[in-house]
Amino acid sequence: MEIPIFIFLILFLLLAACFALFSLFLLYHAVKFGVASWANILSLMVYIAVAILILMGAYTYIAAVDWSQTIKIL
Repeated sequence: MEIPIFIFLILFLLLAACFALFSLFLLYHAVKFGVASWANILSLMVYIAVAILILMGAYTYIAAVDWSQTIKIL
């Protein structure tokens, strides 16, 4: 029995979509209900920058994988 490796890519994309959805909720609540200060704006910028760096780093690793391979089980 073989499992195609792109199943892991689909799972990763589902998790990335959940992360994006929760990030939108976080940003909305921080802007709507947060105190209008430089600390709030700076923390939002840092959060967005770190999230972009993590997603770009993940993309570099994902782009290097041959997704047509399979994994043999038993």
